Amino acid sequence: MPSSSSSRRVDEPVPVVTQQRSRSASLQPARLSALLHGGSNPSTSTNHISSSSSGICATSGSLRNPPPEKRAAESSHFVIVAVDFGTTYSGYAFCFTHKPSDIHVMRKWPGDPDLSNQKTRTALLLKPNGDFDSFGFVARDRYHDLKPNEASRYFFFEKFKMILHHDMSLSRDTEIMAVNGKTLPAAVVFRHALQFFRDHALAEIGEGCGLDAGLNEEDVRWVLTVPAIWRQPAKQLMREAAYKAGMASADQPQRLLIALEPEAAAIYCRKLKFWDLKDRSPAMSTHTWHGNTCFTEYVIKELEKGTTYMVVDCGGGTVDITVHEIMDAEGNMKEIQKASGDACGSIEKKVRQGDVDWCADCFDKFVVEDDSVQLGDVVLRRYTPARPDQTTLVMHIYSSKRSDAEFTTDTGVRKCGSLQLELAQSRLDVAYSKNPIREVQVRMVLGDTEIRASALDLATGLHVKTNIDFLAY
Repeated sequence: MPSSSSSRRVDEPVPVVTQQRSRSASLQPARLSALLHGGSNPSTSTNHISSSSSGICATSGSLRNPPPEKRAAESSHFVIVAVDFGTTYSGYAFCFTHKPSDIHVMRKWPGDPDLSNQKTRTALLLKPNGDFDSFGFVARDRYHDLKPNEASRYFFFEKFKMILHHDMSLSRDTEIMAVNGKTLPAAVVFRHALQFFRDHALAEIGEGCGLDAGLNEEDVRWVLTVPAIWRQPAKQLMREAAYKAGMASADQPQRLLIALEPEAAAIYCRKLKFWDLKDRSPAMSTHTWHGNTCFTEYVIKELEKGTTYMVVDCGGGTVDITVHEIMDAEGNMKEIQKASGDACGSIEKKVRQGDVDWCADCFDKFVVEDDSVQLGDVVLRRYTPARPDQTTLVMHIYSSKRSDAEFTTDTGVRKCGSLQLELAQSRLDVAYSKNPIREVQVRMVLGDTEIRASALDLATGLHVKTNIDFLAY
């Protein structure tokens, strides 16, 4: 039964397509950008963060600027890689120590259909013998393309990060259950996931630098983010898994920094400029907020000693709330209240936005097996983009032999095609002036020998066709 991947308003007859992030996105990831300017020490009750752009801060004790002799001892690395390991999505960025403000965010992930995304799916697929198979979008697609008897033998993990928080008796023997009901040690699962990022980052940096032999281990300093509410056992398991993945070692622990997510976000906010805060709605221009002269100014111009502020970090698995205080003119800060929060992140398919219920990954059925279709029969559906100002619209087409499939993530549902519409911003603005409601019409011809599909942007008249390939995916 061919279907399109959509994000649907609950109890509404017209499905809504969930879109990939468009190329026009201007805001860099808060945690990744911040981590390359400073960090946090999870082992102290009062944490200090340095915003110095001379690299990552020390890993033990106060996070003030380290003394010269300590900086010299830790200056062997020339690149810093920060990994934001999230519950639902993960990503990384890197910078070179001689240009700490020049941050490179990884935007092209395997399995992502020609789009620029800052994150990949936190999904891990292991072979029946426990060896690594794939991670991210590729892991999700490969698992859903497996035949049922094969899928039951593979280990597929999603949203496994929070097991480290929920398990009150966490130990090295803690196991995580895969989709097939079998379990593997948590340390093994996290090691495979972190090793994927390690290998991917080293290959990306080595290729960019023209290093055929790759980077030496001593050349890289690693940063991993963890929620502020995590307990010490969870942080320790994360560190030990990173060691096994090749990120630093027990002999060189200073090469790995475990950073708290809200503290990284706090440092990032200090680097923000008004241009980074521009509203993405076409109905409101940034000019109406600050005027032309403020775009290059920092949001926070001066931070006086004693200034306090709150950071509310709403992630995929946790919500962290922390309160910081500025300690001096250099920007060192301390945590004046113990971090609070809970495992109440947005991990459900059903979400509420703007007083409207939405549901992701809906399996919208175009035709069902044994349906009678006439020659030339056409099925039409209308979808609304997730954001009206998107310049790239992607709709995936799925098929399944299951009659009870409800979501594109269900077992036995596989992708068999994609429709992609790209539109210049200037043409989009003209279309908005004529019709503020943007809809995309998907047309599927079912009565011929082969199934054909096309998409039409009703606001602009842009039209694309696709061949549904049941073999390539």
